[in-house]
Amino acid sequence: MQSLISAVCSLQQEHARNACNKLHPCGHMCGGIKGEVVCLPCLHGCSSKLALKQDADDMCMICFTEALSCAPAIQVRLWK
Repeated sequence: MQSLISAVCSLQQEHARNACNKLHPCGHMCGGIKGEVVCLPCLHGCSSKLALKQDADDMCMICFTEALSCAPAIQVRLWK
């Protein structure tokens, strides 16, 4: 059981090392990857500029195992 707890803790530590530590004006954390030039919009729906199709509580559309707020996330943008 201890090795399972250690694995979970190390995974969370890895997420923390990779996560952006910037705050949005609304007070929520960015939720993106450290070092990105442009931060993610607020995943809690505070940004009125962009109408996101997902929020922090939605499941990741790639792994379907965790919410977007569980780990640093990226936003795929389609350019026209």
